[in-house]
Amino acid sequence: MLLCEEEFALKKFLIALLACLLVVGMFSMAMADQGQQGTPDQVEGTDPGEGVFEGDNTEAACTHANTVSDVVFGSCTAPGTKKTICLDCGETLSSEVVPAQGHLLDPDRSRNRVEPTCSADGKAEFFCLRCQSWVEVTLSKDIGGHKYGDWICIKKETCTDMGEYKRICSLCGHVDVMYKDATGVHVFDMSAPTTRVSLRADCENAGYYEAYCTLCGLRFTGDNAKNATDGRKILYIPPKGHVWNGGIVTKDATCLEDGEIMYTCLNTADVSDKWGRSIYTGCSHTKTAVLDKTATEWNEKVNDKISKYHDLVRVVEVKAEGDKPGICWYYCSICKTKWETEVVYYASTGTTKPTAASSTTKPSSSSSSSGHSSKPSTGKKGVTIPATNDTTSNLPYVLIAVAFVGLAAMIASKKRVHG
Repeated sequence: MLLCEEEFALKKFLIALLACLLVVGMFSMAMADQGQQGTPDQVEGTDPGEGVFEGDNTEAACTHANTVSDVVFGSCTAPGTKKTICLDCGETLSSEVVPAQGHLLDPDRSRNRVEPTCSADGKAEFFCLRCQSWVEVTLSKDIGGHKYGDWICIKKETCTDMGEYKRICSLCGHVDVMYKDATGVHVFDMSAPTTRVSLRADCENAGYYEAYCTLCGLRFTGDNAKNATDGRKILYIPPKGHVWNGGIVTKDATCLEDGEIMYTCLNTADVSDKWGRSIYTGCSHTKTAVLDKTATEWNEKVNDKISKYHDLVRVVEVKAEGDKPGICWYYCSICKTKWETEVVYYASTGTTKPTAASSTTKPSSSSSSSGHSSKPSTGKKGVTIPATNDTTSNLPYVLIAVAFVGLAAMIASKKRVHG
């Protein structure tokens, strides 16, 4: 029995000794490997821990010239890391956190959906395409929104005061209020008894009403409201404007002196609006205009454009008989201007235009002068202008005178015979 205990103790000692030797051997091998890696150019026969290099007694440090980035991406919720490691010495030079990638939700794949309301959030589970799991998401109540009814007018806006309106949510009863700016436009009741005419208008001057705004109750007049944009323009009564008659000649014009014509406005009666208020007074205005003596027009008698106020007198040189044309000339009885060109006229019409059946044959003495414009003259070339408007031929008077002379000669002859 005692021998067995001694043998057991011996075995324990041997096992412990072997373990120590094994540990020492492994440590020596590790140190040897480290010395070879850290001093690649070490001189043989020197201590590996001294770090002495061939030809140099200084200690060299790694420059970390060769590096690599080791990135470990995180999950949808956990962050990852990014390390920079030196390939020469194996040292980790830097380390930083890579943010979590976040869920990649599929909007078309959802379940357990609860829609939001105007007062409470909703929720739903969406499928993540990255981590292949279902993720619960809150749906904001702002997505649902209130369900309002129509606007209700609390106070109508006026020309001077703001308006107030409200609407109510049918889901939660929330009241939404809206204000509208004042219109700035006054409203008038033109048929109201308080509306009256302050100044009546006429053809040249404006008038205006006086009235109260039905919205704000203020009193306004239209005396300066011609171009108003606030509703007061309705109170303005514009001038009516003259309506002239055809005019009456108060002084006749001649070729030597201007004349005068007077016009009278036809708006002589008062005018009332549709409510019976007189808004326009009758007009008695007149105006005069000059009849210009130099005004001209085409005159067929002389085939020329002459003053329209010439008083033409015709002097017959060759009397027209039947279809045979005659010859005449004209002069003005006022200014004594004569148109020397002989004018062909026709007995059938009394003018220079024959009838359809009339002959167009002209006397040889004047055939070359017909159809040309006549030029005025003042009586040259020995032509005597009669002092009166008498255009009767002198031939009858000559014949009568000859008859009287012959009769007197016969009576005288008989007296001598009887004597």
